[in-house]
Amino acid sequence: WAALDPAALGGGTSLAPDEVRAAVWRLPLEEYSTAEELRAWPIKQLVAELRLARARAPRSRVGLDAQPPLDKEELVEAVLLARGGEAAHACAICVEDFESGDT
Repeated sequence: WAALDPAALGGGTSLAPDEVRAAVWRLPLEEYSTAEELRAWPIKQLVAELRLARARAPRSRVGLDAQPPLDKEELVEAVLLARGGEAAHACAICVEDFESGDT
């Protein structure tokens, strides 16, 4: 959400609608996957996604270099948590629930 910080954009205390729109479009895209879909991924792909998701999420920066969970189910849960946990099931902009394959 740093992309929406007025100070980071050189603005005052609020953003004009065009600035908000531009900031939202600069946010990284991520394809939504359910826990069931993630369980079908190879472990190598889950580990890579966990590293990427932790790097993208400012709150998840702690433990970036930590070893990933050893159990595949724990790895799936870690990916889901790094992708936003329960909050990641709906779009923060339009508040619609995500479906498989949504970005």
